[in-house]
Amino acid sequence: MTATRMPGAPHSAMVLQRAIGNQAYSQVVQRAPAGGGPAAPEGAKIGLTLSAVKERFEALKVENPELAKQQEARWDKLLYVLQEFDTWMRSIEVGYRFGGSLIAYIYGGARAPRDIDIDVSNDDNMNRLFQEMERSGAWTGQVSAKGNHVQSIYCKHEKVPEFQFDVSGEMGFNNPFDLKESMQVEGDAVVTGDHISRDELILNYLDRMIQKPDIAKNKGDDDQVAGLLKAAGCRTPADVEGYWSRNLQPAIKSGDSRVPALRDNLANIARERFAAQAQAPGGQAPRAASPEPMDVDGDEMDLS
Repeated sequence: MTATRMPGAPHSAMVLQRAIGNQAYSQVVQRAPAGGGPAAPEGAKIGLTLSAVKERFEALKVENPELAKQQEARWDKLLYVLQEFDTWMRSIEVGYRFGGSLIAYIYGGARAPRDIDIDVSNDDNMNRLFQEMERSGAWTGQVSAKGNHVQSIYCKHEKVPEFQFDVSGEMGFNNPFDLKESMQVEGDAVVTGDHISRDELILNYLDRMIQKPDIAKNKGDDDQVAGLLKAAGCRTPADVEGYWSRNLQPAIKSGDSRVPALRDNLANIARERFAAQAQAPGGQAPRAASPEPMDVDGDEMDLS
């Protein structure tokens, strides 16, 4: 996602996190997990994310063996980079999750990732992260700030300069979206290494089509949404409508004025991308095109 997110009112979990500090809050969450179940072991979320990356590569081997062979070394390095980033973020006690086109690609999006998108758990942690990056001397990049608050960081690490990181503050971005997977939800503010859900990705793309239509068009957000819906099993406009009713609409807070526009954007995608499939002989959808190459190189930028 683009790095222009504005901080908003925090949820109660973040208020508590700010009051007692990240480490103490983490211990509280570990002792009293939501639902009363056992606390997740350290690193459990990054394990899920790495498994998702591995599964996507295994699927690529089946879909396009030649491309998979060409990309294998890069996928291996991507796994290494994600693990190393997770270790560093835990060492400085900053909560985060992976998002953007990398995770969309894992879920079935068509666009090859151009960078590694990171959502940081709150506004204070964005400032702390920037300070730690400066202190390390190993990061270079561009920073967007509003007043004394860091909003986004587009950066590289000297050891892995081919991988660019697009880091944004999570707090307030999805405040009309009320998804359980979001780090904004109470009890999940400092669980690190997770990744954004398919439903939240779809809503983010549909929302950008409203807020920033030119950027959405240039980035092919409609293709991304179509790919994510197809990967979720949608084959016809009726399937898409059902997915809206079951998954997307319940994730939007009651009273959000964007609901009609979000639904209209989804309906347009359904008509343009799924109507032909519904009319295919025998009711079978045409075979999806092979995925684009895995590419997390960003465009060349002056990051000095």
